[in-house]
Amino acid sequence: METNESRGTTDVCVNNALAEMLQLLFAGHQDRVAGVLLDRCPREALEALLASRDYVLHGRVRYVVEDRLRFRKRTRDEQAYSCFRAMQFVLNTWCQEGRRSAIRKVLAELDDEGLDRLGGMPGLDDEVVSIMRDFRQ
Repeated sequence: METNESRGTTDVCVNNALAEMLQLLFAGHQDRVAGVLLDRCPREALEALLASRDYVLHGRVRYVVEDRLRFRKRTRDEQAYSCFRAMQFVLNTWCQEGRRSAIRKVLAELDDEGLDRLGGMPGLDDEVVSIMRDFRQ
């Protein structure tokens, strides 16, 4: 059974991975992909990312996240959003583009539970799953 403490640790790891992914997307001038990532993440995850003390978003990245939240409509069902599904899209895109080092940087932020949840998603590129094996503790 999952405890609140383990869930909290996983949430921190997911936030760190999400923040790392956003930093890499903006550094790589992949604004469109970053926009898709932000649009597919739950509002609560983005708010937690902005409030995080573990991983601080800087400059333009922070501004874009705040801006997306400010203009995001609340009419859609937030339960349909998933950080892991959003991250899957980016990881698959990076795999097609040959950005293996970026994939490794993001996966390094996840704990075993986060890697399991991401690895269990249907449609995740086989090469990403293969890279994940390097991060198992």
